Amino acid sequence: MKHATQAALEGLSALLAQIRTREGLKEKKLGVFYLKSKSFLHFHEDPAGLFADLGGGSAFERYPVNTRQERQELLAALDQALKRCHPRSHERARCAATHRERSGRTPARSAGFPPGTG
Repeated sequence: MKHATQAALEGLSALLAQIRTREGLKEKKLGVFYLKSKSFLHFHEDPAGLFADLGGGSAFERYPVNTRQERQELLAALDQALKRCHPRSHERARCAATHRERSGRTPARSAGFPPGTG
């Protein structure tokens, strides 16, 4: 699954604008957000649609973002992740693990996606 192109991300401009309002995130390039020095949120595209990978460290959780409802679910998950992973947190590994446990979602790597695609 390839990273989302600029054209694909332009279709998510309203979602990206909402994400940019979240404290602690830094958009280093279009659609790629960092929390402190770690990649925290980025987007992919494939024939099935657009997806956001949220998390950090070695495991990201994949969220579809093709409908309004899916985008709202991503924003809710993002807000929850940011509450647990405050920008001052120096315990990134614990933060990512806690996010996975509480969300009940399977990390992209263990969901059948090849390593390096998250």
